[in-house]
Amino acid sequence: MVGGPRVAIRRFHQSAPPLKQQNRLPAAYYRGGTSRAVFFRQEDLPADQTRWDNIFRGVIGSPDPNGRQLDGMGGGLSSLSKVCVVGTSSRDDADVDYTFVAIGVKNPEVDFSSNCGNMTSAVGPFAVDSGLFRAADGNATVRIHNTNTGKIIHAKFPVDVSEAEADGDLAIDGVAGTGAKIQLAFLNPSGSKTGKLLPTGNVTDKFDGITATCIDVGNPCVFVQASDLGVSGSILSHDIEAHPTLLGRLDSVRRKAAVAMGISTTEDAAPGSIPKIAMVSATHSHKILSGQSLDEDAYKNAGLQPAPKILGLPANLLSPDVPALMLNAVKRDFGGKLDILVNNAAYDEFRPIGELDPDYVQRSLFGNIQTLVMSVDVLFREGVFQPNSRIVNISAELTRSPLPHNSFGLFAATKAAMESLTRTWADIFGKHPSMAGTTVNSLLVGATETDAFCKGLSPEMTKAVVDRIVGNTSLARLGKPEDAADLVGLLVSERAGWITGSVVAANGGTVKIL
Repeated sequence: MVGGPRVAIRRFHQSAPPLKQQNRLPAAYYRGGTSRAVFFRQEDLPADQTRWDNIFRGVIGSPDPNGRQLDGMGGGLSSLSKVCVVGTSSRDDADVDYTFVAIGVKNPEVDFSSNCGNMTSAVGPFAVDSGLFRAADGNATVRIHNTNTGKIIHAKFPVDVSEAEADGDLAIDGVAGTGAKIQLAFLNPSGSKTGKLLPTGNVTDKFDGITATCIDVGNPCVFVQASDLGVSGSILSHDIEAHPTLLGRLDSVRRKAAVAMGISTTEDAAPGSIPKIAMVSATHSHKILSGQSLDEDAYKNAGLQPAPKILGLPANLLSPDVPALMLNAVKRDFGGKLDILVNNAAYDEFRPIGELDPDYVQRSLFGNIQTLVMSVDVLFREGVFQPNSRIVNISAELTRSPLPHNSFGLFAATKAAMESLTRTWADIFGKHPSMAGTTVNSLLVGATETDAFCKGLSPEMTKAVVDRIVGNTSLARLGKPEDAADLVGLLVSERAGWITGSVVAANGGTVKIL
């Protein structure tokens, strides 16, 4: 039980008012990852959610100008100043609804704008322990609907005698001792608040002269290089707080990014919780918070491999310089070796028949065919493809189905050309002595909810297109980027080494390929 803090009152005379009885609310206190929070069942809180803010402030002990929260359950740090509310789910695909609330330490802010990954790990165990979810002994999976982001998370953890196990042998950095293992699977996590993986539409942006990547996966985040801020990527928390300018610069970048990502209309209105901001750097020897020294070579000795390198190249599909740009990047950043190439181009202005002109046709053919063909040709000529490489050409269901509107005709023709080249390249690459085992396939993608989907069409035309597509789809929905990405992942894997020269469909049944 969590009640309000007791305060001793000395009565100076008999007419002093009596001590008011404190409110009592059932609650629990859980650690999740490197955070702690007070948990409430939603049914135990007032139905009027406007009353929650004051309850949460009182329970946590905020605001506290001393920054210690001694008058509540908080711990004087943002990671310990949190509340979680869990209740029966409002969705068929979830077992419980979960709302995360960040409470200001020195300020009265009560922030519902984001989720907390650390505390999400405690939601499943709380649901079992509080009776919201009945689980048999063994491994339980609780489907969680996070109301802050609208996303679904699956939590898997051990249960014993109808309670979530707390003891275990799993250790995590930042927490002393060991505990039970809890696995989280975030389903379709992109676009948690902005609806987009890259909310600004760019791989990188600049704020205050600092290059940043704005990405929305799980929570909106901003990534910057520590070196651009003049510090090491292994700088510890107390050194960050003691730095004369670092926190101010990070906050300025974060607030500008919030506006660019569409999270707030002004920098001053940016929420305290999002976007998160993180500094990254290359691996190097350093000390961690516990004082332990980590040697750069230790990563290799432990069998860990560097993360795949991802390089964003600003390029124009209509520029003849793209093939040379790609080749130079492969030589400079990948050592002149390439194992996987996924070709996808989608240039069109969606002009209907009767409104075409030679320049428009040339642009469509150049952007969707010539740029890709010449890029592959240059990379082939320079011998950058390795044995057992994987090439995937992204096609479209429009090559095999009635067009929802005649303005899609030229675009469909360019995708059909890539399917034809798939069969030709499969034979050439697979038999080449230095590229033996290389496969080339085409992925037939259905209508997918992306920023480019129906771009340039009127709202009326877009609705007509969507209604027709969904009506002709076996699964009665538009595709998501993850649907295609999962199949691309399969086609570029070792398991797909016997699939080549094929067209694989990822369209929810709009087009059946036998």
